[in-house]
Amino acid sequence: MKELNKEKKVSKSKKIILLLILFIGIAFASISTTISFNGNVSVRPNSWDIHFEDITVSDGSMTPLVAAVIDENNHMQINFGLELTTPGEYYEFEVDVVNSGTVDARLSSIDVVGFTPAQEKYLDYTIEYVDGSKIKIGDTIGASSKKRIKFKLEFLYDIEDSDLPSEGTTNTFKLNLNYIQNKKNDGEEKPRPPRPEKPTPPPEEED
Repeated sequence: MKELNKEKKVSKSKKIILLLILFIGIAFASISTTISFNGNVSVRPNSWDIHFEDITVSDGSMTPLVAAVIDENNHMQINFGLELTTPGEYYEFEVDVVNSGTVDARLSSIDVVGFTPAQEKYLDYTIEYVDGSKIKIGDTIGASSKKRIKFKLEFLYDIEDSDLPSEGTTNTFKLNLNYIQNKKNDGEEKPRPPRPEKPTPPPEEED
């Protein structure tokens, strides 16, 4: 089987178009407080705001059909589109994940939708922090802070004609980063309060 190389273009009949979405999903666990005894209690209001800011496309990236932009109506979503023509080309960008709220956030899951085993033969993607460290379940972003991440999607170099779809195709690929409230005692067993002692009954009076 003849290999494709970087100089060889994918034929128009096998044109591959990818519509990609990078999305932050958020969930907020409600906070409840029970106060016993008499007293005055003030509870500071909490806010929950996780979103993208400051997107920058890396030098050397391929020319996209649709450049990566943060959705102006939903700052938790980045949309972009690519037409793959040359093995070895890639598209890469950096973006801040910002926690503008008053509650620490924790990454609870990373969901990938639409990336099939067939696509894995000719596509690869990575998502990591800009310092090269891996993004992991359980990573936190403190209140009023941010972390900068890097996403890269690459059209693999060492592929064969048989790895590509038999005809042109358009696919939608979604990657969701799901953040929830980071509780201080997540993963720890809550200590039970001591059970109150039963009162001792008075002695029975003799007749």
